[in-house]
Amino acid sequence: MVPSPVFCSSCGAANQTQDIICFACQKPLHAGSLISAATGLLAARPLLKQRYCIIRQVGQGGMGAV
Repeated sequence: MVPSPVFCSSCGAANQTQDIICFACQKPLHAGSLISAATGLLAARPLLKQRYCIIRQVGQGGMGAV
């Protein structure tokens, strides 16, 4: 059985059920999946755009985090 996609409430893109961040707009798919939207901190080891795994934060400033 193929799982049904999860649709982003911001952009409407279809995402896989295990995704926590929309691959198209990078916004959280479920409430509470981001730790802090103000600083750009993500949940532990998210997969972005189905390709990039965030391992650790290397820097942070007033406008975001790297």
